Amino acid sequence: IHGYGSALADDFAEQLDELGQVYLERLRANALRLDRLTEALMMLSGIARTEMAPRRVDLSALAAQIAADIGERRGDNIVWQIEPGLVAEADPDLVRIALHNLLDNAAKYARDAEPPTVRLGRTVEGAFEVVDNGVGFDPENADKLFRPFQRLHGSDFEGHGVGLVTVQRVVRRHGGQISARARPGEGARFVFTLPGADPPASR
Repeated sequence: IHGYGSALADDFAEQLDELGQVYLERLRANALRLDRLTEALMMLSGIARTEMAPRRVDLSALAAQIAADIGERRGDNIVWQIEPGLVAEADPDLVRIALHNLLDNAAKYARDAEPPTVRLGRTVEGAFEVVDNGVGFDPENADKLFRPFQRLHGSDFEGHGVGLVTVQRVVRRHGGQISARARPGEGARFVFTLPGADPPASR
């Protein structure tokens, strides 16, 4: 659909009036959205079938790579605070997917903060946490975050509603748990465990 829409825009745009061009652009945008949703659903369904190959993964280094990619796409004004020495025994490909979704989600909802800040670190109890200073959400709706297609902020922020579901499945495949805590206007905090993680450094 997007291919034919692009061909129509390239070859016949001048024959369409303003309203026709608006309809065509909506068609192309929704085709792209459907394509991204299909890819996300395929990734989500594949997580349960992927054969895991756990090894020691430097989460701090991995997060720094992901942050650089996100910064190029969302803007270099994001302040990243990545605690060094975060290591876990985990499947590197699955953990990359989970970290990317968590960090990108945090950057997205912190985009209007001054400055947008995202932190990856450890809790006192030894769990990992991703914290942002974004719009937050009503804590009564926290359970909806891990249900497919449940979005708390509507169309104000882009997304397909399966990113956090994907994170939860990755964490659970490793035998861990994830929870979300927030308040409106006060940012959000996602806490997750990976049983193969190294113990936190003494503080």
